[in-house]
Amino acid sequence: MTGLAARMKIVGVIMKKDLAEFMRDRLWILLSVLGLVMYAVIFWLLPGTVDETITVGIRQSGLDTALREIAGGDEKGLEVVWFESSERLKAAVAGEGGKGKEVQIGIDFPDDFLSKTLRREKTVVRIYAEAGVPKEIGRAVSGLVHEIAYMILGDGLPVTEPDEQTMILGEDRMGNQVPYRDKMMPMLVFFVLMVESLALASLIAGEVKARTVTAVLVTPARIGDVLAAKTILGTLLAFIQALILLLAVNALGEDFLLLLSFVLLGAMMVAGIGMITGSAGKDFFGTLWEGLE
Repeated sequence: MTGLAARMKIVGVIMKKDLAEFMRDRLWILLSVLGLVMYAVIFWLLPGTVDETITVGIRQSGLDTALREIAGGDEKGLEVVWFESSERLKAAVAGEGGKGKEVQIGIDFPDDFLSKTLRREKTVVRIYAEAGVPKEIGRAVSGLVHEIAYMILGDGLPVTEPDEQTMILGEDRMGNQVPYRDKMMPMLVFFVLMVESLALASLIAGEVKARTVTAVLVTPARIGDVLAAKTILGTLLAFIQALILLLAVNALGEDFLLLLSFVLLGAMMVAGIGMITGSAGKDFFGTLWEGLE
């Protein structure tokens, strides 16, 4: 038997011993299985879509035709809710409308808006917005009010608008926002890897305390064989469990090879962390404290 083959056989024997010790540890088996189930459940409970619709509340009098033509069409991402009084509109925007429709921004047209606009007299239109509405949306709604006034008068805009050409650099996420569920996916995978890192650290800490490592080194095994066995085992345990989670949440897409490569690198990293923290700890709590540090 060549030297390389002998070393590989020794590494395989050490891995088999470590795996048997890991399987006998009911705590980490429970944490690993429970963690996978819990992370998968959390993933599927998180919202899978992003609501990009902005709800606009309008209180008007005598402007049904004009307002419905401009704001009541099939504009994507815009939903109009009509109110009969200013008090109900303000309450809806402030979130005090009870179980009614939530409104992000409201337009309160005065009762004399139509008559004063036709006489070209100054009038005031109040716009209510909740705190989380971007300023760009507020400016767009103000432009909508001006457009309605120009349409009532039958005039064009006071200044000719220049031609514009919008170019989106990068991936256009308009109408295709990343759901919160997908944003949490990397964090869930990281949790799985960290749990396996602590499991490996606990295994090593137990061997150091019981002097199992010293006993192994009495055999033909070398320090390099022990380190290689624990690195491979820790990497495989972390990688396999992360892969199970990715399959459970259907996260493998077209670039699955690239994704698996990054997961493998992460598994190797946490295996190294587990070996370092495990050599410094004496028991579970000592290992956990070293891992947190």
